[in-house]
Amino acid sequence: MTDEYKRNYLKEVILRIDFPDTSLKLEDGVPTSITKKILIHYPIPEKSDLIEKTIKISGSADEKPVEVIKEYTQWAYHGKNRDKKFCISNDYAYFSHKTWDSDSFKQVEQLCLSLLDDLFGINPELQVTRLGLRYINHIESHESGSPIDWTDYLNKDMLCIFNIATDHWQYISRAFHNLELNYEDVMLRFQYGMHNPDYPATIRKKLFVLDYDAYCEGPQNKQEIETNLKCIHDKIIEFFELSITDNLRDIMKEVESGE
Repeated sequence: MTDEYKRNYLKEVILRIDFPDTSLKLEDGVPTSITKKILIHYPIPEKSDLIEKTIKISGSADEKPVEVIKEYTQWAYHGKNRDKKFCISNDYAYFSHKTWDSDSFKQVEQLCLSLLDDLFGINPELQVTRLGLRYINHIESHESGSPIDWTDYLNKDMLCIFNIATDHWQYISRAFHNLELNYEDVMLRFQYGMHNPDYPATIRKKLFVLDYDAYCEGPQNKQEIETNLKCIHDKIIEFFELSITDNLRDIMKEVESGE
C-alpha cells in the first residue's frame, strides 16, 4: 500500500464520488473529453440500463412504505483483463480495482481529478456530496495449527474476540468486528475479523479480513476533493499500519517468487 511494500493482500480498492440530484445528461453517451482519458486505462466500454428499487418510509404510522423505482444508465469501462473498471452515471462515478500496487493510488488519483475537471466543465453547478475510498484486504496464511492464531501478523488488541472461546475455538464459524470513527471531517468504518467463506461451517481456512472504508460527506468543490482524497487515503494507511505487526511488514517487503 506504500512504496516500501512489494506485495499486498488487497482484494479490491474502490474510489467513489457521489453527486446525487445533479444530472450530467449522460443518457446518450459520455463526453469525448472523458472517454479519451478513460479508454487509455480502461479500453473495454460497456453500457448498462439499470433499475434501482428503494423503499421510502415517511415515519408516520398511517402511511405505508412506498417503493420508489429509478431507471438509469451506467457507462462502464473495463481494463484489458477486466481486473479494474471505471463506472459513471448521472449520480456517481467510481473506480474499482482488483489488482493494486504502490503506484496505483497516484495514478487513480491523478485520473480522478482530471475527470472532475471535465465533469465540472459539463456542469459548473455540479455538487459532490460524498467522496469515499475503500481498501479491502484478505490476509491468508497456509501455516499449520489453529486457524484463529494471528498473533504473529496482526495487532493483538484486534484478536480479543477469540479469547472468550479459547477452549472452544474449533467451533467458531464467524468472528467479525465493526468499528466506526468520527473525525468530523473524515469518517472511517473499519470492519475486521474472520468472515469465513465456508460459513456456517466452522472456520478451517486461515483468512482474515481488514476492510477500511473512509469517506467525507457534505458538499465539496474540486479543491476540497483533492485535499479530502489525500486525507482519507492517509487515514486508511494509518489504520492499516496499526493493524499489522513487523512480521507481516517483513513479508510484504519481500519480492514474491516469480517476479
